[in-house]
Amino acid sequence: MKKNKYILSIVSVLLVISIIFTTVTFYQQARQQNIKTKADALDIIDQRMTHTYTEINSFPAGAADNLLFLSKLSDLQKISTNQNIKDIEKDFLEFLAQTEAYYQISYLNNLGIEIIRAESNNGFRQIIPLSSKTNLENISYFNLVKNLKNGEVYVFPLDLNVKDGLIENHGDATHPQYIPVLRYAVPIFNHQTNQQTGIILIKVYADYFLDSIRRSQREGEITFLIDNNGFYLANPDKNKEFSYLFNNQKNNFFIDYPFVSQKDMINCDNRRQETNKQIFTYRCIKPSTSNFEIYEGSKTIKDKSISDYQWILVTVTDKDSSLKDFSQQTQDYLWVIFIQILIQGSVFIFFLLNNRLYEKTN
Repeated sequence: MKKNKYILSIVSVLLVISIIFTTVTFYQQARQQNIKTKADALDIIDQRMTHTYTEINSFPAGAADNLLFLSKLSDLQKISTNQNIKDIEKDFLEFLAQTEAYYQISYLNNLGIEIIRAESNNGFRQIIPLSSKTNLENISYFNLVKNLKNGEVYVFPLDLNVKDGLIENHGDATHPQYIPVLRYAVPIFNHQTNQQTGIILIKVYADYFLDSIRRSQREGEITFLIDNNGFYLANPDKNKEFSYLFNNQKNNFFIDYPFVSQKDMINCDNRRQETNKQIFTYRCIKPSTSNFEIYEGSKTIKDKSISDYQWILVTVTDKDSSLKDFSQQTQDYLWVIFIQILIQGSVFIFFLLNNRLYEKTN
């Protein structure tokens, strides 16, 4: 009898130790799996952001180089005759034909007066007659560019195109279709006198890369392009884009997501913030003359023309969506632990009942 109780005590202790060991082991494995799964989820988010960045970065490639090449054409160096103007108009139309991303190219003389303008719309390219041109908007461009050195390019902030003093709208008041544009401008110098003779200004359809951002949406994950102030430049809801141009301050990322630190985000040293429910992954982008440079700490590319102007590509991911695989794996681990404890407990109860039955029969 005493011997059986002694054996039962030993078995009980071993069983308790086994249950504790099993529980701790599976807890550690679940914890490690949690860390790995979260790291994998964040890595996938980073990969998707890199893919989006790669897509939008193909947009401006070569635009500034082509513009610089155009600025050095001999016809522009000595524009004085109607024949020169005709030749330049032909060059402008050929320039626009390189890609449908090019919207408009203009030549402004050294007084800021627009002399030539060529436009491309849905593949149709034309020279805009002088009588239909306005020079009011070009004066501000000219004043910013006229002090550049030979070979320098000015990159203007991304905004909506203005035509004849109004924001251009290809739709109507109920369903507006505004034209986001990115502008590049380069001064023209006479090679012989080294005197500035004017500037060339090109406008590029920004939707060629903004659409890539609008399309890069997934279940439980939204991607935006914002400026330093949090205003949307690309949003799945186009009605929220460029709202600051219409005196609407409410369509703002930092209002929609008040728990995000604006200071940390525009500082760009960090690349991720988290709340209890969401993960915010972002990259600061410097739109330089030939590409969009991702901020790389001390390797930040600062074009002379853009100073501290930057965009922020940001992805908002719901944790429930990104970590749902982990939640399922955690449940699997808990079930394994439960079944393991259930088996060990059943063995113990069986042994206990068997021992009591043995005692009664003896």
